[in-house]
Amino acid sequence: MKKAKKSQSDPLIAILNYRNTPQQSTNYSPAQQLMNRRTRTLLPTKSSLLKPELAESVRENIEKSKLRQSHYYNRGASDLKQLKRGDIVRIAPESKKQWEKGIVTNTHSARSYDLRKENGQMIRRNRRAVRKTNEQYKPFNEPENIEVDIDIPKTDNQNETLSNSRDEADSVPSEPMVTRYGRKIERPAKYKDFVMN
Repeated sequence: MKKAKKSQSDPLIAILNYRNTPQQSTNYSPAQQLMNRRTRTLLPTKSSLLKPELAESVRENIEKSKLRQSHYYNRGASDLKQLKRGDIVRIAPESKKQWEKGIVTNTHSARSYDLRKENGQMIRRNRRAVRKTNEQYKPFNEPENIEVDIDIPKTDNQNETLSNSRDEADSVPSEPMVTRYGRKIERPAKYKDFVMN
């Protein structure tokens, strides 16, 4: 349709040509599968080809095509190894980029596993979203509340030295920064009211 629109030709003729083109999987055109005959087009066609002819073995050809496709698709595939309870795994993220660490807690079938993440969350995942790893599993433990009483005496000398050092830093005119090529780096005018280090 895009090609017909681009070349400004009749879209109905484009559809007619598509319906008369034999498909690779069935060896018959859609028109032959539907009406058991070719349709007349602008191309010169022998009259004997326009006579009705039963499209045989269409279903068998489709099945052969599907088997051929599955053979080539599965040629490089292999079954993933079964995971056991207690295996340490990495879990595929749903939105984040980093795989999370977890442990297998239960198996439901050959492909479905219950997992516990390091933060304690329990989830169920398919085998293809889980990869076995040799890392150590560190379960999430909530920290215990530990109260620490440390008395740190505050002295006026510390406060005075801090304020003196700040005043000195503000009062010293800083030399303009220079790039390695010798150009001056000046602060943008929009930051003139801000203190920058």
